[in-house]
Amino acid sequence: MSNDSAEYKALVERWDGFLEKIKSRYTEVIDSSREPLKDMIGGLQYDSIVIHNALQGIKNQSVYQLDKKINESWEKMEGEMEKIGVMYDYIVPLRNKTEKTSRWMWDEFERFSITTFADAARQIEKNIRSVVDENVIHNCISCGSQLPVEVWAFQAVNVKCPNCGSVNTYEPDGRVRQLEGVYSAYADEFAMEERILKDKDNKNGAAYFKKYYGFIIEKLPQRKEYYERIMNDKLNNPDFVGK
Repeated sequence: MSNDSAEYKALVERWDGFLEKIKSRYTEVIDSSREPLKDMIGGLQYDSIVIHNALQGIKNQSVYQLDKKINESWEKMEGEMEKIGVMYDYIVPLRNKTEKTSRWMWDEFERFSITTFADAARQIEKNIRSVVDENVIHNCISCGSQLPVEVWAFQAVNVKCPNCGSVNTYEPDGRVRQLEGVYSAYADEFAMEERILKDKDNKNGAAYFKKYYGFIIEKLPQRKEYYERIMNDKLNNPDFVGK
């Protein structure tokens, strides 16, 4: 059957309308979740587990359900086209358009998810910085002199007393340690498009890991060696970069 036939054109028009409705429904679900998520983020303290749970629910209502509907409807549409004798070459463009709609939905949700976690991280960082006292005094356990402590350290460090020379172990506030998770969310936002490409194919992993860990290293220079080691391990592992 020619792609100029009235029957074929009618099916194409119907399918195009269906895909537009799918995209509109996806947008509707996401838009309706923005204010509740904003309120939820405003109530966070020092972790974002409730955001993770909420996003899983939103993903089920949007991507999972709509993608299932696309696949089920496409099987029926393809059957209708074959029934009226539409040539395979005329079916392929519609299949490609269908797959493109599905990919668009998954990519958009990943962007939405990454951005939401970054917004949550900004709230958590604000909370942490509001309760950690940068001027708190830490005294030497031997002589009682004030120690030159870096409050925003992300791991235990040995601090030498400038007065008596004793070595004191400083354990950072547990909430300060959680800032590493904050910067991880920021890094994903910074390397968002690279992450989306990596999730589609590991051969795109190198660009993502370089940008992701490069961001964290720049923000947390005191953890440079640790994150460089992780980055290099991933860059040399074919499971992560598809070599």
